[in-house]
Amino acid sequence: MEVIRTFFQLKETAATIIAEDEYVNVGKRGIVEAREIIEKYIIEDPFFLHTFEPYEVPKNAHSLIKRMSHASMDFEVGPMAAVAGAISQYAVEKMRDLGSFHAIIDNGGDISLYTPRREVKVGIYTGNPETSEFALIIRPEEGVGGVCTSSGKIGPSISFGNADAVVIISEDAIRADAAATAVANMIRDKDDIKKAFQHLEGKRVKGAIAIVGRHIGLWGDLPEIVKARIREDKITWRWF
Repeated sequence: MEVIRTFFQLKETAATIIAEDEYVNVGKRGIVEAREIIEKYIIEDPFFLHTFEPYEVPKNAHSLIKRMSHASMDFEVGPMAAVAGAISQYAVEKMRDLGSFHAIIDNGGDISLYTPRREVKVGIYTGNPETSEFALIIRPEEGVGGVCTSSGKIGPSISFGNADAVVIISEDAIRADAAATAVANMIRDKDDIKKAFQHLEGKRVKGAIAIVGRHIGLWGDLPEIVKARIREDKITWRWF
């Protein structure tokens, strides 16, 4: 079955969907549904949108909202720190549950993937030519479901740090997104990297990469890192 790549935008969500042809629309519907779930909850509980602090939601909240809340509490960030990863994760799980064997959604650098039959290459972009020349090889047996990036220098997301990029590899994109935000918030310069990584201990994160200028910090059980030319036309941008 042919795997295709397509771009899909809905309000603030700008996503690249890579999947078998018949599952692309499933992915699009998943993005729509995820946004509807989150937007509906925000109407009921506006503080969920605005807080930068860990936030526990009621037990009767939708499972997606609870997963964002749990990630918020684990990594000590607001629940919306995981919103892009949550939308990606929800849509990929919809594709997986309906039979897809190659489902990837890149939501502005927050990637959820389910690829049990083939390895994929995920490029790391920092905006700095000296450090934007490598990629991760994600193999099916590694159990990676989320690769998420936060930056204090590029992209529209809020970060209180100064890292060119913090990349988190985890079992799912919700946790990876929250963790990337948390670590990026802590890094002002290269001397903060080691201490920021300590925040990940015991929290179901597989590995992390932090890039500050020409300095790169590595933590945990990382996928293979290879030299790669990053093509900007393959990056999922969102402009306002």
